[in-house]
Amino acid sequence: MKTLKISISLIISALLTTSCVTWYTVAPEIHPDGSMTMSIYAEADSACIVGDRSSHPFLFAPDGSWSLEPLPGNRTFHFLNDSITHNYVARREFARSDTAARMVPASEEVAGLPYLRGHENWSRRWGLFFHTYSYSCRFPGIAGQMPVAPEECMNPQTIHRWFGDRDSRYDGMNGAEIYDGVLSPASEEYCNWFNECYYREYCRVLSSGTGKRLTQQQEMDVIEKFRESLDFFNGTATVNSASVIEAARLMDTVTGGTAFSEAAADHADRWAETLSAREEELLAPFIYALRYTVTMPGRLTSANTALIDEGIPVWKVDGFRLLAGDLTVEATSRRANPLGFILLGLIVLVSAVIFFHPRRY
Repeated sequence: MKTLKISISLIISALLTTSCVTWYTVAPEIHPDGSMTMSIYAEADSACIVGDRSSHPFLFAPDGSWSLEPLPGNRTFHFLNDSITHNYVARREFARSDTAARMVPASEEVAGLPYLRGHENWSRRWGLFFHTYSYSCRFPGIAGQMPVAPEECMNPQTIHRWFGDRDSRYDGMNGAEIYDGVLSPASEEYCNWFNECYYREYCRVLSSGTGKRLTQQQEMDVIEKFRESLDFFNGTATVNSASVIEAARLMDTVTGGTAFSEAAADHADRWAETLSAREEELLAPFIYALRYTVTMPGRLTSANTALIDEGIPVWKVDGFRLLAGDLTVEATSRRANPLGFILLGLIVLVSAVIFFHPRRY
């Protein structure tokens, strides 16, 4: 168990430190008239800073409606357990009646990321004395994209404790970010789930490549063999031709014959490339993360986050939280309407004048 804790700590740290996670700050600002300015901050390379916009750092492809510019200098945020540096920003103005821009992926590699499929809504509700502003953005969960649903290896309580942001004692962090001995039962379930995703993909790719379909029982037996020899979580197994050949040997052990090993002798490299591409696709939501802030007119009245930075609510949107389901950023504010109070004052003044005006009989 001690070895398990160490390996889990290392991989969680690797996924969540700034050296391995590419950060963006998404900062919508709602204006008093109901319009919005969307700013997205990133860290660009030197070529982009000097004017080569083809090397922009964003996950989406900015069209002509976006302005792109370097910041005057590096801007660093200390956020939860990370230090985030930005030096470039993309901005776009939205009228009150506009809908959010559809994010066109910058490349095929990021096309499936949930961060490009956020569904935004914002509004201003007029009131005589106060205007109410609301903003929300819902990001789709990614559990359904995984080879194995988290629920197959973890119970709902574990999922929400490990991935979610439901427990206030974590102050906005999920369990993965503050891994400690208290979470060791959850970490073991997570380790199992992580490996099961790889096992399922190996079965799928090798079965497809040989044209030999496994029965449900055979697949269960094969995965049991994988558990004894292949551990992708702690790094004793990696996605390469050697692990493909070993997986083929184990599949032959269960099914009888040498069909998988013979096919792997000729196709191990190609299958490893297929599995590597799939690995990158599955891990992509975990190597990007959003620091999300919302600025609104007047006084903030509600926000579904415990993190507040100088009066501005802040969220973290990452693959871990999205494994727990859809994640919605929500905030509301209220701003006084001076005209309403002026009108009220005039009514009171006129009423007083009428009431106290001397009457002639």
